[in-house]
Amino acid sequence: MMDGVNRISAKTLGELAMPAFCPRCFWIRMKLGNNVPFRVPPPGIFSSIDAYTKRYFERLAASDRLREFVPELSNAAGILKERIPDLRHDYSGGTVILTGVPDAIFSNNDSSYTVVDYKTARFTEAQMSLLPLYEVQVRAYAAMAKAAGFKPLSLLLIIYLEPLTGDENIEEDMDNDHRQKGLLYLRLQPFVHRIMQNESQVFRLLESADRILHLPDPPEPYEACTNCRVLKNLNDLTND
Repeated sequence: MMDGVNRISAKTLGELAMPAFCPRCFWIRMKLGNNVPFRVPPPGIFSSIDAYTKRYFERLAASDRLREFVPELSNAAGILKERIPDLRHDYSGGTVILTGVPDAIFSNNDSSYTVVDYKTARFTEAQMSLLPLYEVQVRAYAAMAKAAGFKPLSLLLIIYLEPLTGDENIEEDMDNDHRQKGLLYLRLQPFVHRIMQNESQVFRLLESADRILHLPDPPEPYEACTNCRVLKNLNDLTND
């Protein structure tokens, strides 16, 4: 936080939409700059997959094969290369800045735009439980894109790239004579989740986050919050 202005990423903002959101944990983690103890960084393979996915979609768009892979993007004419700027939001209680970089913004043939976020995961029940977070994340990117002049927005999409890992997929790959020897293949199948636009939700959550972070002390713990219980146990342990 600089000069009383909080910077909040689109993904972090999505946490406020989760049913089990805990203001106390949010306050503590943000005040620590997200540098919480015992945090294990994710394996580097996920960054490699993310970068590969973005390049793959760029190639699809350039080769006019995007509609074959994702029919929902059949109207896309190309992918924007510009980085959208952070969005400053002023409200009656102060100012907050929304940050983040969407995976892709497609320019469409009808002069509209589509905001997309990629997830390398199956659309399972566990993933469905994270939808409130992901939907706010993409809506936040949309708000940033509109503020930067990319409008109208026609679609907001989450594209799940679901790994095909069944035994039948293994057999298909092993029987394919065109596969290069010495390589293990993993195919990804797209599943598209459409998101309704809701810019007012984004600004409402930004204001809520900013008010929480301006509190001089952390909010009271929630009994139902697992992390609050862990913090209490850690504090009890170190004070014995």
